[in-house]
Amino acid sequence: MMRMPAVFAILCLGLYAACSAQTPQNPPAGTDTKQLVAPNPATGTRHIPPIGTTPSGPPTVYRPPAYAITDAKLAKPDTLEVSYQAGYVPCNGKLGKVEVRETPDHVSITLHRVYPRPPNPRRPCPQYLAIKWTTVKLDQPLGKRTVVDGSTGKTITVQR
Repeated sequence: MMRMPAVFAILCLGLYAACSAQTPQNPPAGTDTKQLVAPNPATGTRHIPPIGTTPSGPPTVYRPPAYAITDAKLAKPDTLEVSYQAGYVPCNGKLGKVEVRETPDHVSITLHRVYPRPPNPRRPCPQYLAIKWTTVKLDQPLGKRTVVDGSTGKTITVQR
């Protein structure tokens, strides 16, 4: 019966030693923290900032300037309905300006994004997309002109 408390005490002491050995400590005052690195098998070495600090510099989050058009329908001779895939607004933006450039041969449509606030690289974004539609009014009827996605340069097939 006396063995159980002794075994429990040894396990607790071992657990305490293991946890306290892995607790990062702040370096002594005057230490150049840019020289502190730890091995990382996936990427080689990386900088480890001291406890209570945050990495400096702007966040490195790519934010596309425009939505790609996924589909187009001719609603009227001079009106197109175009679709695009939109996600969670704080992460993926929302539809802003719709830019239309018309030439005798083609119509270029660019669906610009607007982001409500700067990105937060530490906040996860839900990975869902929804198909959204917007109406594009042309100066002249579409006729035989081709429709081009201004953000990708790809020709869009228009359902008539």
